[in-house]
Amino acid sequence: MKHLLLCFALLAADGCTTADDDARRIVAGERIGPVALGDTRTEVEQALGPAPRTWHPPADDRTVLALWGPEQQPDVVVYFKEDRVVQVHVTDATYVTADGFSTGTPVSTIKAHFSPLMTFVNPYEKRTAYYDAVARGIAFVVTYEESDAGLEGTTAAVMVHPPGTEVLIY
Repeated sequence: MKHLLLCFALLAADGCTTADDDARRIVAGERIGPVALGDTRTEVEQALGPAPRTWHPPADDRTVLALWGPEQQPDVVVYFKEDRVVQVHVTDATYVTADGFSTGTPVSTIKAHFSPLMTFVNPYEKRTAYYDAVARGIAFVVTYEESDAGLEGTTAAVMVHPPGTEVLIY
């Protein structure tokens, strides 16, 4: 009973998290869920299981992307360089930051909370932009749809990378 009361008190103070919350937590510049920057491929596979697919970007023979989830839009993508995690990318909305940011967050909210942001446009992806809070080590892939109010953007993916380095875009 004491533990339950303590948990309710901590919850009221926003300090009570469960192991499941932690397993789905996005921490800028550190990790997404159980995958931390700097982890080895073995550590990642212990946490997520073997990657169903991998991809080698043509312009970068040192990088390997391991992909979990549907083929057209994987839920989790882990970027490895020299067998170490250098970036993690999620499209699954159940992964969330402590303050509630995830996929589906409006771009206006991202801009207000994470500025300054560098913006990148990938010429191969129409109506898609990357917003990178370089100093914090978090970036957002934003897709835009037309509405009566014009173009409105929402987050399609969240990426965590080392603070001070730009997001890797392939």
